[in-house]
Amino acid sequence: MDSCKAAEDVVDRISALPDKLLHIILGRLGFAPAVTKTAVLSRRWRHVWPRAKSLTFKDDDKYLKRKRDFHGFVDWVLAQRGDADMESLEILFKEKGRASPEKVNEWLRYAARRVVGSVDIDLGPLLNELDHHQAAVELPIHGGRATSISLSLSNHRLRLPSATSATYEALTKLTLDSLWFTDDGMSTLLGDFVMSCCPRLRRLVISSVTGLTELVLRTEVLEELDISYMDDLQTLDVVAPNLRVITLGFFHISLFSRNINLDNMMIRIVAPRLEEFRGDDFPYRLLPVLDIRGLESVRHLKNLELDTHGKYHRTSDLWLLQNCPAAQHVHVNLRHNSTRFAADKLVDLTAPEAGNALFPNVRAMSIMCGVPRHHLVASISSLLMTCPHLTSVTITGTYFPEEPRGFKCSCEALLTDRCTVHGKLALESLQEVKITGFRGTCEEMQLVRLLLGSSNSIQRVNIKLRVPTNVEAGVKIFHELTTMKIPCADQERWSFVQKQKGRRFTWTCDWTRL
Repeated sequence: MDSCKAAEDVVDRISALPDKLLHIILGRLGFAPAVTKTAVLSRRWRHVWPRAKSLTFKDDDKYLKRKRDFHGFVDWVLAQRGDADMESLEILFKEKGRASPEKVNEWLRYAARRVVGSVDIDLGPLLNELDHHQAAVELPIHGGRATSISLSLSNHRLRLPSATSATYEALTKLTLDSLWFTDDGMSTLLGDFVMSCCPRLRRLVISSVTGLTELVLRTEVLEELDISYMDDLQTLDVVAPNLRVITLGFFHISLFSRNINLDNMMIRIVAPRLEEFRGDDFPYRLLPVLDIRGLESVRHLKNLELDTHGKYHRTSDLWLLQNCPAAQHVHVNLRHNSTRFAADKLVDLTAPEAGNALFPNVRAMSIMCGVPRHHLVASISSLLMTCPHLTSVTITGTYFPEEPRGFKCSCEALLTDRCTVHGKLALESLQEVKITGFRGTCEEMQLVRLLLGSSNSIQRVNIKLRVPTNVEAGVKIFHELTTMKIPCADQERWSFVQKQKGRRFTWTCDWTRL
């Protein structure tokens, strides 16, 4: 009797679980027969899938190593749902070549009928070669009610529907990645598709797309545009009055490996309300054909790559900072690119003649720093000098990349004063300093002293220390930090807090002004 009651309690506990939790459990089971066997635990289990709001399928399940098992499982689950709608559908592959374009087209047609939210199909790693004879992945003529579509096609071909007949009324986000267009006019039709068929599209992401030679956009609703790894793009012409965020990343990366004829290229962007510009490896070599209107309103600059040789910085890398005079929040990646040393002009940011490079409106700067040894302090301090009204400085990853054995950058012979630190750093408005990945090297200690002595307004200094050796080394570095003289204020007015975390000997050294 008691055993029967206990069994009923178990059944009741399972039946009382929310559907969302049951969906997670069944999703981890993966293999269809295993899902059906769970019906012996509770009658509710067999009815969970048809009511699921979101489904994610991954091909790395050990029971679904064979292609037909995974395809069959996905098709079986979708068939069990009948006419039920769903909020999101994800089909993700970790192994390349496991999904044919024909099968992807079936899933896209299903999504057009039943998905009212997001569709994400990722075919995994790139195929080794483009297959011009293979069928294309085809977007359905009608996009249904999906608000977001993300396709990463592993170098498969994509065919767009005719812009005169297709409708994607609900679509607000479109991501196209790792695919290619054919030469049958499809390479220029993406802009027509976006403008004519996607009246609500607010975010467009295009990455690693081969064969796209022209993108022309005239849109009142687009708010975010992300374009990266686009070697074939010759014409980018965008007029978007409400565009807020733009990313041009690793754009024409082939410029670094071969000469490109700029005569037939045009990059024009008109975005009067632009607020954020992200420049992952910004294409400075395209400056002769670059026309961006709206940089005056930019407040955030992110992922700027600055090539530095100590206090010498490449002038072309400063172009965005110079042309975004209202920028207040800036994130930069400091790098030492010896292969580009002779390509462009370098400027000493500490020299009086560099005064036109000052950026007085910048209030917060985040720096990811990867420069050779002995370059750290000169590289960072010379950059900070150009922003005299900073209130916050964050420095992340002060690491020193090693050059190949026997290799020396030309700057060693030509710029003998490159590592010279220019006197005292003056940042009178600086209130907060944060450094992560601190290892306690002599250069890092010198940088901390320089920052502490730069302002009488500092309220907080937070340093996260990682020591790869032992606790004793961490204690020694921590002691040196906490006994460091703070020139900007009476040391008795500051509190020091030490926090140790885990076996990786991670400390947080936190000064807070009382």
